[in-house]
Amino acid sequence: MDKEKLANIIEALLFATDKPLPLNVLAEVIEKPVSEIKEGLEKLDSKLKGTEAPIKLEQIAGGYQLVTYPEYAQYIKKLYKNKLLARLSKPALEVLAIIAYKQPVTKQEVELIRGVNSDGVYHTLLERKLIKIVGRKDSPGRPLLYGTTKEFLQYLGINSLDDLPKMEEVKNILEKEEYIENWQQKIDNEQNQQISLFDENEIKNRPEQNISDDVETQIKETKKDEDVTETEENIDKNQEEKMQENADNEKDIDIEEIGKDYNNDEEEEEEEEEEEED
Repeated sequence: MDKEKLANIIEALLFATDKPLPLNVLAEVIEKPVSEIKEGLEKLDSKLKGTEAPIKLEQIAGGYQLVTYPEYAQYIKKLYKNKLLARLSKPALEVLAIIAYKQPVTKQEVELIRGVNSDGVYHTLLERKLIKIVGRKDSPGRPLLYGTTKEFLQYLGINSLDDLPKMEEVKNILEKEEYIENWQQKIDNEQNQQISLFDENEIKNRPEQNISDDVETQIKETKKDEDVTETEENIDKNQEEKMQENADNEKDIDIEEIGKDYNNDEEEEEEEEEEEED
């Protein structure tokens, strides 16, 4: 069998499946040694690159698969918009990332890193076969150990865990994003501060009449604000004067009542003395 025909057979097999096919599976189906299958894959790869096809040969999760180029993703999403798998939630992605980098790892260790409970997330990840139980830790209680699966590699489109970004690379990306975010915040603050200021160049280029109109408008607005403030002060002052007047009136009434009570007491005492003399 020549390499051209072998490449066509491999292409047909990869086209017919939605999962990566390992070398041993291809060799078993085609009934050829692994060395010849590798040659056929190289021929297929050169063929696809030479014809500028919209698909390419990728090594994913320990196997080979035909995938489309990223620039065609938007059209494929429209075609399969109701069939695409739901995206993972942020908590699920966080747990999956920790397991990927720390595996084998227990649920308690993951929760210690995240700081929150993750029980519901494990069910989702296990159901989608992105993680699996790989054993038990030799510690009190013998908690379960979790690791990633081939489906996880396929989900990310990588061949092995070695293809994951290194922690230093992730750190640099996060620092860069934080740096950009901080600068954007500074720019926004500067823009907000300049909104209330006149643009000197704009003032120079504008007609004097327009500038005068603006100044007159600002003076009117300032005068209006002062009038409002003065009115409010007058209202407060009137209220205070009225309250003071009421207080004085109440005070006068109290004094009169006290005087009346005092006179009544004196008259009663005089009457008692006269009665005693009689």
